[in-house]
Amino acid sequence: MTRKFWANLSDSAENIWRPVPLKGAENVLATIINAEDEEGQPPSTSIVIATTVWVPASPRRVFDFLNNEDT
Repeated sequence: MTRKFWANLSDSAENIWRPVPLKGAENVLATIINAEDEEGQPPSTSIVIATTVWVPASPRRVFDFLNNEDT
């Protein structure tokens, strides 16, 4: 399941991202992914929702934080 989640996010260049039409969700985008060709798996649909945030830290510090299992 985790592998599929990351595959859905990584495939974002081919997905059609649409804004979520809710007040307060101006920076939220969503896409729908239909998985029908996976061998041994039933057809499924995934809804992927994404947004961006600005973090006032260096990219290295953010990476180290996310990479640390204790945080």
